[in-house]
Amino acid sequence: MRLALAVLAALTCACVDRPASNPNVLTVAVTSGPNSLDPRYGLDDSSQKLHQLIFDGLLRIDDRPRYVTDGGLAERLDNPESTIWIATLRKGVRFHDGHELTAADVVYTFRTILDPDSRSPHRGAFRGLQSVDARDPYTVVFTLSEPFASFPTNLVIPQIIPAGAGPKVAVHPIGTGPYRFVQQWTDDRIELAAFDGYWAGPPANAGLLVRVVPDEVMRGLELRKGTIDVVVNDVSPDILYQLRRDERLQTATAPGVDYQYIGINLLDPALADVRVRRALAHAIDRRAIVDH
Repeated sequence: MRLALAVLAALTCACVDRPASNPNVLTVAVTSGPNSLDPRYGLDDSSQKLHQLIFDGLLRIDDRPRYVTDGGLAERLDNPESTIWIATLRKGVRFHDGHELTAADVVYTFRTILDPDSRSPHRGAFRGLQSVDARDPYTVVFTLSEPFASFPTNLVIPQIIPAGAGPKVAVHPIGTGPYRFVQQWTDDRIELAAFDGYWAGPPANAGLLVRVVPDEVMRGLELRKGTIDVVVNDVSPDILYQLRRDERLQTATAPGVDYQYIGINLLDPALADVRVRRALAHAIDRRAIVDH
């Protein structure tokens, strides 16, 4: 089974065998429908899980975590100068419609992100990216305005879309990932089929049915009934405790890197006062966060 997980997220999943119309299609539960199937725009958890199934990024992050080219569209990343990063693409990588991935697709993806009119939420991560150019069909040159040693981590997300794809990617995505998009029922389910032409080898299953199940108790019950095969990261500790007692289910956990934050609306009259924000900061029990 090849199932892409959200980057930098701790893993918690539970699986069970079940009878189905096609037992080689796995049913995966998510908490909500994706905001956008276009990897330039969808930042929510459900969107990013689907992006990693349908698309590929230039690099990926391993368990340590470090950026690596193994598993990404770039077979090599060089840094010949402090402000120059050069990605050499794999040859023979195909999109789901059959055409080959080239540097033009990478340039198009990043240039649309950099375009202020596109309003891509990823644009903020690339403030220091001055230009993206294709040196040849398989070489992309990223030029920065100043040295930035951790720039490669920005090449993990977003994933690459076809050149000229435009907004239609959001409703009918075409990527290079292990699964190809079949159809979507908004806020209900998304059907994906295994991509037999995947450059790293096709998935071991026939496809995935991604179902939207907002209630975590219902997700637990459906796992027990066998109407859901896999839940990734969306199992709270108390539900997980109950699932572990079911011998038909398997759970797997691994350490991960995650963060949470408080966003403050500075347009609010009270929060615009720096003294109020300082009071909120002083009220946070930092020692409890570190200890527990």
